[in-house]
Amino acid sequence: MDDQITRGPYNVRIIEDRWSTVRHIVEAVAIVAAGVWAFYTFVYTERIKPQLETPTAQFSVTFDRGHARGPIDEATFTITATNAGRADIDIIVEAFSVFGEKLGTTPQKKIRDTPPYALEDDRTLPVTKTVLLYTSGFLRTGARNGRAGRHVVLRPTEHFDFRLPISWPRGRFDDLTLEYRFGYDRFPTPRKIDVRLVRRADGSIDIKRNSPGGFFADVGSTYFL
Repeated sequence: MDDQITRGPYNVRIIEDRWSTVRHIVEAVAIVAAGVWAFYTFVYTERIKPQLETPTAQFSVTFDRGHARGPIDEATFTITATNAGRADIDIIVEAFSVFGEKLGTTPQKKIRDTPPYALEDDRTLPVTKTVLLYTSGFLRTGARNGRAGRHVVLRPTEHFDFRLPISWPRGRFDDLTLEYRFGYDRFPTPRKIDVRLVRRADGSIDIKRNSPGGFFADVGSTYFL
């Protein structure tokens, strides 16, 4: 007589030793820890660390000679502010001045030798007349007493253009000189920057720092007509 096979249900019980249980717990903790570390590393390197770095801005100028209209000459300066760092920056103050200059007809002869570290022989045409054509200054939100809601925030690699159209009587000047100064800080600004706008003796507007803080760029450029 064939043996009869008894079919289930069966109770199957798997017993692990304590070291297997510990190993599984350790593996689970390692996986969770790796995920947390990867998330922290991403957040720190991509979000936190860049904002702790020194904000870096670069400024450049282009000059468009424009076209003459009857007795009037025209030109446009475009000052481009670019975020060249990894931290977000906020333009807090800017000041611009444009001067027209007339040159003399007799070359100057200036020799300023202070050997051994400096030798100079200047025979260029001297500036005989300087006239202020345009000047302006503006305190933005990041400055103390600045205009609320007037941010210029630049993310990394972003840029912003400031355009200055200028006109003057034709033939009156031989060159134009642009002076510009910017103050900026990281965004959000950790504190209001204590600066103010002042007028210099020649009528142009400048930026005066009342206390340390922020970062400043001061540049001048001359363009012959």
